[in-house]
Amino acid sequence: MMNLRGHTFREKIKRLKEQFWVGLAWWMPNKLVYWCVVRAMANATTGIWGDTIASELTAFQVLERWRPVEEQINLAKQQIQKELHPDGPSQID
Repeated sequence: MMNLRGHTFREKIKRLKEQFWVGLAWWMPNKLVYWCVVRAMANATTGIWGDTIASELTAFQVLERWRPVEEQINLAKQQIQKELHPDGPSQID
């Protein structure tokens, strides 16, 4: 069901959720935000990315690496699949 602005109810709810998290982030104490960034950088430079130099990472790379490991493995499999079989939709198990 659409309203006057063309947004569905689900889109409005999604936008409200996003606004909540953004607003919450702006109200966090600086010390907490600092340690959250340290935690994200540590995650982005350990494990499968252990050879990464922290000062060479961009913010977007850190955010991209901040995903559950299973999701990262699935994305890596998809990338390998595309490289091996660019024309066909086969699966790696």
